[in-house]
Amino acid sequence: MIDISHVLINDKKEILINFFFFRHFFNFIAVRIIKGDGMKASFIFPIIFSILLGAFFGKLLFSQYETKEVLYEENNVVYALQQGVYQTLDSLEAGSSKITNKVTVLENDRYYVYVGMTKDLDNVKKIQELYKQQGYELYAKKIDIANYEFINTLEQYDILLKNAKKKEEIDAVLKVILASYEETVLNS
Repeated sequence: MIDISHVLINDKKEILINFFFFRHFFNFIAVRIIKGDGMKASFIFPIIFSILLGAFFGKLLFSQYETKEVLYEENNVVYALQQGVYQTLDSLEAGSSKITNKVTVLENDRYYVYVGMTKDLDNVKKIQELYKQQGYELYAKKIDIANYEFINTLEQYDILLKNAKKKEEIDAVLKVILASYEETVLNS
């Protein structure tokens, strides 16, 4: 007579070992379940169920964390309203001396002057119109800012900027936005 119980035990052990990475623990349990060496199935099944349940909830938790990270990365484009680009400090002073609310950024040996920042295209148009009345043509430059604190602050100030009607209100909001940009992005 051929003994197939050895083959059956080996096949079930391989399935369990391949499914779970805890080789010795599950090898021991599989042998005990199949042979019936005193270990009751009512004790083993809750353990296996708990491990599977923990793996499921762990996977669910980590998949939500990864999704939030991706959402942030897609949402950090800002419109910087650029008044001009200058090669020297003298030309910078001559071209933007009348503008009180501005941030100057040195990149690639050039001075970029920003007079406002927003994430909302309607606010871009509002600010461009305000400065056009003063004789300045603004360029809306898309920049990528990887500072969550500033992005969060800017979204709040965009709401105020959208509701601002008077020049003084718009200037006040832009002044705070630029100060926040200097403090959290440029000086960090």
